[in-house]
Amino acid sequence: MVISNSDVAEQLLIRLAHLCPKIVRVYGQLQENSDFPVPRDLLLPNKQKPKTDKRLQAVSLHFIIRQLDKPYSAKIRTFDQRFDDNRESPENVTDDELSEYYKLVNEASVEELKNYDIVLCTCSASSNKRIQRGTNVAQIIIDECAMCKEPEALIPMVTFGSAQQVVLIGDHKQLQPIVINKDAKVLGLEKSLFERYADKAIMLDLQYRMV
Repeated sequence: MVISNSDVAEQLLIRLAHLCPKIVRVYGQLQENSDFPVPRDLLLPNKQKPKTDKRLQAVSLHFIIRQLDKPYSAKIRTFDQRFDDNRESPENVTDDELSEYYKLVNEASVEELKNYDIVLCTCSASSNKRIQRGTNVAQIIIDECAMCKEPEALIPMVTFGSAQQVVLIGDHKQLQPIVINKDAKVLGLEKSLFERYADKAIMLDLQYRMV
């Protein structure tokens, strides 16, 4: 599992091409519902998120399970169409239908996740029960960990306590975690887990961004 941003998926595909391991990007519920709206969605008032970049849809779990060759695709697409038809009249969609839809998507996701070597997600998304049920995580890699608040970085470690290795990657001399609340700052949430263990870090002395 790699806890990181979406750019990682694109770079892996470009640089490794056919040698690239099987990777999948798992988004949070807010992003999924932004791409495939659900009637009476409680997250609707906060939906300002853009739709998933087209370049990443091919490796995004909620798009993959809808591909025509996937076993749950037809049923999921039927729900998508019904939801779209009732966008202006959400009351026509019953609670039982919503329950069946979420159950279907969860089962499809769990089965699909078993096919991949690497799961890309955020720290908070790593606690998703679909990921827990559909994967057997041996290694956790948290990229840009110096910008993660310490509790965030602990989420995947607690969720996958049986992981054999945890790798933190970052630069604590750059941006710290963004903490707005003054009390949280006083309590030390501006210090990342990476910075806390920086004295034990292996420092790299070669980079490829500049000549």
